[in-house]
Amino acid sequence: MEHARRAADAIRRALPERPEPGAARYEWLRSLTSVQARRAALWDHLDALCGHLAGRPALGYRADDVLPEAALQEAEGFSARLSYDIARYRAAVRAGAA
Repeated sequence: MEHARRAADAIRRALPERPEPGAARYEWLRSLTSVQARRAALWDHLDALCGHLAGRPALGYRADDVLPEAALQEAEGFSARLSYDIARYRAAVRAGAA
């Protein structure tokens, strides 16, 4: 999923600098346009997807938990390569390999 990591990095670079969590993060989110807010949400999903596949699942998930379908759907379509990687992941889950 190196492609997903590159996609997340491209989104990060296109957005205003994101402060650390807390009140500043809330103000940052409020300052975004609707398009930027959607990209920021996609960035979060791609980061979670990459972390999960690298064995660093999001808080509340184990490394062997299946990725939430909503996160996969959000990331799907970002690029043909990422959609292909997601399809491979889904096939591996169905086969019991993920």
